[in-house]
Amino acid sequence: MMFIEKNDPPPTLPLTDEDKLKLKTEALAREDRWVKYIIDGLAGDLRDVKH
Repeated sequence: MMFIEKNDPPPTLPLTDEDKLKLKTEALAREDRWVKYIIDGLAGDLRDVKH
């Protein structure tokens, strides 16, 4: 089942360097989470095949 994350509204401009860094970090963390789910899924499949 697909789900959609509710994102906060974009911050008002101008952004400070700290804000930009925070936004980039959050975006990377979201991407990493998807990659982790995929890897965990594959690892689970391999574990099932082994046993």
